[in-house]
Amino acid sequence: MIEPKTGYVYRLQSRNLSIGVYREIDSGRYGISRGFTGIRTKLGARYLDTEVWNEPPGRGTATPLEELGKVPNEIELTEGQDERLFAWLDKLEVHPRSGGSAAPEESLL
Repeated sequence: MIEPKTGYVYRLQSRNLSIGVYREIDSGRYGISRGFTGIRTKLGARYLDTEVWNEPPGRGTATPLEELGKVPNEIELTEGQDERLFAWLDKLEVHPRSGGSAAPEESLL
């Protein structure tokens, strides 16, 4: 089992995402929400969506299968940075790393 790290992108087994960035989001009175943010396509629209980490099993919808690298430092994982994160993830989905040697930030930026 992979223990995901905040700010890293993973190939996923999930309902709607193929890759996603692991984030821990403070949900206020509901506590910390742990999940993967990635690009979802629904009815022709593409947008960022978050699926809950499936830990313990049966509690979420996304399971990390492979760590792909770290999100570049220039992209903050905070509200208001969604356009930059979307653009970076979009490039990563179109141009996955080749040969497993280069981290996403090295091959895309």
